Amino acid sequence: EAAEAEAAEAEAAEGGAEAEKTDASEVPEGKADEEGAAAASAGPEAESEAPGEASGGTDGEGEEEKAAEPGEDGTSAEEGGDAQAAVLPPALTPEAAATVLQEWGHVEDGFVAACEAALVKLRDLKHRTLQRSAATRSEFVALLRTPDRRPEIVAAAQCRFNAMPTALRFEEEGKAELHATVEEMQQKIWAASDEKRVMAEQMLTGFAEDGWLAQHALRLVLAILQLSQAEAHRYVRTCTVLRLYTSLRAGGPIDLKLPELSPPKLPEAVELAVPPIDFGGRKEGVAEVKGRGKDGVFGTLSDSLASVIAAYSEPVAVPATQLTEESSDEERLVAEWTGTLATAVEGERCKLRRRQAALAHYGCGVLEELRSHAEKLQDELDKMLGDLVSKETAALSALATLMREAAEAGDELPHALTLDGEAVVVDESLLLLPPPPPPAPPPVEEATDSLRFNVSQLAALGGQLKKAASGHLIRATTLSALLEQLAAGSFDAAAPPLPAMWRPLPPSAFSRLASLFAAGEPPLVAWPALVASLAPVARPTAAVVSEALGHAARVLREDAAEKAAVEAAEAAEATATATAAAATVTAAVTVATAAAAT
Repeated sequence: EAAEAEAAEAEAAEGGAEAEKTDASEVPEGKADEEGAAAASAGPEAESEAPGEASGGTDGEGEEEKAAEPGEDGTSAEEGGDAQAAVLPPALTPEAAATVLQEWGHVEDGFVAACEAALVKLRDLKHRTLQRSAATRSEFVALLRTPDRRPEIVAAAQCRFNAMPTALRFEEEGKAELHATVEEMQQKIWAASDEKRVMAEQMLTGFAEDGWLAQHALRLVLAILQLSQAEAHRYVRTCTVLRLYTSLRAGGPIDLKLPELSPPKLPEAVELAVPPIDFGGRKEGVAEVKGRGKDGVFGTLSDSLASVIAAYSEPVAVPATQLTEESSDEERLVAEWTGTLATAVEGERCKLRRRQAALAHYGCGVLEELRSHAEKLQDELDKMLGDLVSKETAALSALATLMREAAEAGDELPHALTLDGEAVVVDESLLLLPPPPPPAPPPVEEATDSLRFNVSQLAALGGQLKKAASGHLIRATTLSALLEQLAAGSFDAAAPPLPAMWRPLPPSAFSRLASLFAAGEPPLVAWPALVASLAPVARPTAAVVSEALGHAARVLREDAAEKAAVEAAEAAEATATATAAAATVTAAVTVATAAAAT
């Protein structure tokens, strides 16, 4: 774009310089008019133009170069026969040259500033297009990532699945109910996914029908027409500078009607839209894009630029001047420079028409880029939605398969199941069912001894002695008879009442045992002492007894010290209270005495 502006400046300067060289020969009008009008109305098909058309071509300029160059004495080739009668044009004074240069500088600065403003606006509009695309994509992605009801639906279905009793899981009715639970979960999840899908489709349709694309295309068209108007303004002002130059060289004013600035045809609205996607019934083929026809934005731009070309379709009219032999040198010089001015103005007109055609080509390309960008964005968002729906459907299918396999196997679902977007997550760290109870400890098996009583034997013996005794005493004879009875029992019992070495003993052995614990007349036995002596309890050693007594003594000393500390604290508090009370009484007596003295 900057290169185009610089090229425009160079061509304008070249046109001014050629005005000094060319004579009154004219450029053919019909060919330049046909080329400019056809290129401006071509619209998107302007790409098929010849390379010379878009880059400043050679038609008009070539014809300018073919014009006869003036001779060394200031005469043209057509007036070669009258070379001796021609006069040299007056040279420009420094003041006149400075004036012409200053006017040309104004034209150049105005053209560059107008082009820069238009190009800045075009770049800003392109940046806004990218911003719009980014905002649209972000809004659409945020909608697709919005949390829905699927996790709650899965959690409720899993609770119902695990609530079925284990016995019922292996029956056909129970399995059918579990499969029905899975089917109901699928239906609810599909409904939740359809809600989000419909919202996304409505958002896509809203993007396509909100009219932003047509409004943005109108701004682009106006910016391109601003470039077109800058070219037209440059053309008109360049012609003015050329007339000033030729008038100074001719030594007098040149009566030639120059073109006037004509405002372009500005559109109030344009039509450009990407058709929304038909989600209800997708059809094969490409939908027609609004804005491509004659009434669309491309036709509007072409018509506006064609109106600019039509405003300058006629070449400048050169007044008919008949020179005779009696014509003065001044008249001949004015006629010569009038033709030179007409040739230069016609060259500038051809240049303007070629540049308008190039602007039509450039503008249609910009609008086509905008339309293509909007269409690609819509296709991208539609594909994003389709991929999400496909992945969510696959995740739901995997979850349903997992639950159906558990239903057929009669198993529960101990771990939390979650549909996390496009995947099924089995959270093994979260148990939905209580863990199974630990196995029961093995029964305690007491080691048996052939001589000593074990716990169960001693407990049974104590129970029988308690029944046979009167209080805590039992006759020695009764004790001996009871032991004889237990020894005579079956040796095949699961829990023998006496140790193995006690069962073969004779009755006299049991009588001697009873006499060892008997006392008094008749001999009585304290049966609790007997049971305690038969218990397999290890007797404490002297060290153990000494340690226990020492620990008891320390506890008693600590208790006594703590009690003494508490009593001392209470006594100190009581003394402080009494002292405070005495001080109060003394103060009261002092006050009373002072009062009495008063």
